[in-house]
Amino acid sequence: MIKILFVPAGGIIIRGYKHQLDTNTLARCKMAAKLWYTKKYHYLILLGGIFIKNQKISASQLMSSWLITGAGIPQQNILIENQSLDTYQNVRFFMQMMKRRKQNISKTEISCISQPKHLLRIQTTFQTYGIKIKKIPVYYPPEPRLEYLLAFMHLFDPLGKGLFARINQKLRQQS
Repeated sequence: MIKILFVPAGGIIIRGYKHQLDTNTLARCKMAAKLWYTKKYHYLILLGGIFIKNQKISASQLMSSWLITGAGIPQQNILIENQSLDTYQNVRFFMQMMKRRKQNISKTEISCISQPKHLLRIQTTFQTYGIKIKKIPVYYPPEPRLEYLLAFMHLFDPLGKGLFARINQKLRQQS
């Protein structure tokens, strides 16, 4: 059984030319590093593309840099998905990555790291593929109204093909 830590980006901060992880993404990376050193996982899957104006480096690449240089995790154990703009695409592109790698998803244990309400959205999206995940919550202040709206969207549009998901993805592409 291959064990994977699924770590989606929460956001990044750009100050001048410097890109850095925001508090939420850094909290997820710290939890991933802590769990990595339990030696129970084979890979970290880092997910997140370029989704804000003037962003030059994908969120997943920033996460990878922090985990390699800041936490000492071997680069060969980190897989990067750097195109996704939202939770729907995180899961969809992860599934495509596993297919390209010829990884039998039924022989893979997926543990997802995020804040609790986001984990519900991730779980809902994975369930559309018939996949169960383990949820590993990281607690930090969420944007409550936004999280409830997004959770509601995922219940009624678990694959992200509806109007609101398409608008959100379009807005992020234009940033």
